[in-house]
Amino acid sequence: SDILGMAVMENHPVLVSVADDGEACTWNIEGGSLRRRCVPPGHAHKPVNERAVEAVAFLSGKLRHVFVTVGADRFLRMWSVSTGDCLVEMFTGHKLGESVVALAVQPANLSMATADSAGFIKVWDLSAFTGSPLRDSQEAAALIRQTAVWRAHKAVVTSVQWVSNKHGAWRIR
Repeated sequence: SDILGMAVMENHPVLVSVADDGEACTWNIEGGSLRRRCVPPGHAHKPVNERAVEAVAFLSGKLRHVFVTVGADRFLRMWSVSTGDCLVEMFTGHKLGESVVALAVQPANLSMATADSAGFIKVWDLSAFTGSPLRDSQEAAALIRQTAVWRAHKAVVTSVQWVSNKHGAWRIR
């Protein structure tokens, strides 16, 4: 399978790779050994064109053990790098037939941006997320709220990132 994205855990020798087969794999960077395969719930029953995991990013600071994945099924998932457990599974509402292909987490874990293959960017408020597993999608939607959406381009947005301006505020680029 093709690897579509990678992220390195802050201050730890752990790398996560995501691929078109729908898996997120955690690796020990120092020895190159596979630690875990993280497979989304119901993965085997999804159509092949909805399995790809397109992007991955780690949270930082106290939540650096949590990584986020997005992909072709338009779900956002948060995983524990320690256990491989899916802590959050939440539908993003990106348009049917489009894939969520880019992801960026604001360095203080206050916000996150997702972008899709139709050119839309969504911003999410993460400030209430503590790193604990959430029971269901309703609880996730209450804690991880969409705060903005706009069409940034007429075609796919392949990358988003948070940058600091001269006043210390963070913006999406």
